[in-house]
Amino acid sequence: MSFHAITSAQHKPAIGLCMDAASSTKLAPLVQALAEFATPVAPEANQVVQGRLVSSVHAPTAHLVLDHPEVPAAVVIHHQDDLEHEIAQAARLLITLAATGRPSANWPENKMPEDAKPEDERPESGLAHTHTAAVQPAVKVLWLSPNPLPEPLPLPVSVPQREALRKRFGLPETLVISVGRPGAPNWGGAELETALRVASVVVASGDVVARAMALAAPVVTDASTANALGATHNKHVLVAEAHEMNTVAEVLANQTKRTGQTRPASQGQPRNQTALLGTTARQLIKASQPRSVAKAMVEHFGLMVASMWPSAVNARFSARLGELGTPPGHPIESQFEARMRGLHMQIQAGGL
Repeated sequence: MSFHAITSAQHKPAIGLCMDAASSTKLAPLVQALAEFATPVAPEANQVVQGRLVSSVHAPTAHLVLDHPEVPAAVVIHHQDDLEHEIAQAARLLITLAATGRPSANWPENKMPEDAKPEDERPESGLAHTHTAAVQPAVKVLWLSPNPLPEPLPLPVSVPQREALRKRFGLPETLVISVGRPGAPNWGGAELETALRVASVVVASGDVVARAMALAAPVVTDASTANALGATHNKHVLVAEAHEMNTVAEVLANQTKRTGQTRPASQGQPRNQTALLGTTARQLIKASQPRSVAKAMVEHFGLMVASMWPSAVNARFSARLGELGTPPGHPIESQFEARMRGLHMQIQAGGL
């Protein structure tokens, strides 16, 4: 297919919905987001589809995955036992609600060659980001947030930006804030938003952790909260016992001051953990939002449509910026995206 054909396509691919009553409410945000990239259709419409979204291996029409193996399917996994089901085994893509946690055994970890750079460590590279390496050559595993944040997500606040804000407002050089923990301040709405943007490290549990991670704040949390978000210790967050959380946070907050380093290090130099945690935390949250999961699903099925073309280029550009050590959320990203949108509109209008 030519470049022009991809960018000027007028019709979205059809994605068949194989839903069950128990899961339909939880997946409503994903189905709504999917409509931006494809046309969701019910099985009873008897319409030819280019892909399927199966809400559960027990959905009434899930058998269509086996009846039509040529049609790629994304299957939502709710329990560890679902992985052994023939419907899941036939899926091209597995989606799990982050709140269900990662099954303790037999969960198909995303594997990559030892010399390869994990895609979910490339800033804003797209779920795919995040859990996009192949379980089998053609299978992806995606996390879907059961409590998505409002879109668009807030801009990330990098470690250097946090340092500058603290200096500007006369705050301590390192600042650890506690939210949702015993003895923590009762933050108001505006106060909490400000605190999450200036903190060196956030010690928190519960729903506020996702907000902090979206702002690229380094987070220390408990195992239950991390599991609910699909977050991995020492990769997206630091996990600690309740009595150790503040100590772990103080050590982490002081790391930047000790190393004097706020950007990803070049080869052979130590990497600042606060910056790395903030970057990967935001990637995880962004990639688990319904729109990101819907986009990753349609892309993985090979159903490139016009509205997705600029985002694919933007993802590659952001990944390259990350490799060069550019902080996440740098103005050059938004400038590039604006130029790409303008170029795409000219192509669709036949001006190029």
